[in-house]
Order: sequence, then structure tokens, then C-alpha cells
Amino acid sequence: MKWQPERDHRVMPWANGRGSTKEIAAYPSGDVWVWRLSLADVNEDGPFSQLPDTDRSLAVAAGKGMRLLVEGSDAREVGTFESVSFAGDLPTSAELLDGPVRDLNLMVRRTVESRMPYLEVRSFAKGEAVEPEDAVALVVLRGALTLTVSSAGFPYAPLRCRVDRFDAVLPADGVDGRLLVAADAVVAFAFLRSEDGRPAEAGRPAD
Repeated sequence: MKWQPERDHRVMPWANGRGSTKEIAAYPSGDVWVWRLSLADVNEDGPFSQLPDTDRSLAVAAGKGMRLLVEGSDAREVGTFESVSFAGDLPTSAELLDGPVRDLNLMVRRTVESRMPYLEVRSFAKGEAVEPEDAVALVVLRGALTLTVSSAGFPYAPLRCRVDRFDAVLPADGVDGRLLVAADAVVAFAFLRSEDGRPAEAGRPAD
């Protein structure tokens, strides 16, 4: 597994120019991606960027939450650590419930593989093990984890690091790792699912 601290997330402008986002991972890397995971700070009410042929899943990572208005659907309130999925190409806007929020966004281009973005937020107690399962990324929303890597690819194994709030863990092929909860934690799992609900064959972000 690969640890990526918040300071290493790539800062990029929103498509509509109204703010910026911290890109955690994308596949393939660069501006032309099949899927992308990012953190965005929303400081005022306003429209979302419209993204053609894209599906989105959003989770409130910090703050009281927002009221999401997607064209053709009823308004939905998304509270702290709650998530919602919607079509990224529909006109969408947000009304903040009580001050700024930070949200976690998983976006997937519509392709013949029919991958669907899905964010699942789970709570863990200190000492519990956290299994990545088939997630393409894990992001700590509260608390902290300890990542221990013991692989032939690391000359000083085992290597330990603390995964703090808004840090990410990216599963990497050929690298063995173990995640334990260092302090009671809330963790977001980013999944790509096929239409029948099974894990889709997903690419890994480039190192």
C-alpha cells in the first residue's frame, strides 16, 4: 500500500473556476482520466461544475453539510460523513447548511465497462484492523491509522507511518501492508462498482 499525506495531494482549479480541489488520485494520471478522487473546500452556495458523461459520488468530509439540488431530483441534505451519488452532467448546485464544508468526490467517466462511483464511510475503534477490500483508495476523515509495510521492495522493512486526517492510502500491486486504527477513526472507502454491484476491474493510480 502507498501512503499519501494531504500535503502531497495535487491542487487543481475547478472546471467552473469558482474554487480549487486537492486531487488525491486519478487513473490514468494527468488531465485525461477514467476515474478521479479529490477533496474540495466549498465556502459558499453555488453551482457545481458540469462534467459531461461523468457519474459522481460525494461525501461530506468536514463541516455541517449541504443541501444538494440536482436537476430532475428532489433536494437532498447530505450531513457530516454522509454520501450521495448523482450524474455529473446534470445542472447541480449546493446550499451550505451551516458554514463551509470540505467534500470528498469520486468521479468516473461513463465507459463500456459501466463503472459506477461509490463512496462508503465507516467508523472504526482504536486497535481495529482496516481492510482495503477492493477499494481504489482510502481517506481518513477523522482520527488516524498506522500503516505498516513489510515488502521485499523496501530495504528497511517493516516501514511504519501514521496516516492522519485527509491523508490517503492507495493500494499498490505487489506491496504488502497492514492498517490498524491508531485513534478512533472515520474512513472513506472509494469503490468502483459494475452495474450489478460487483467490483469493477479498476486501474491503479500512477505513483
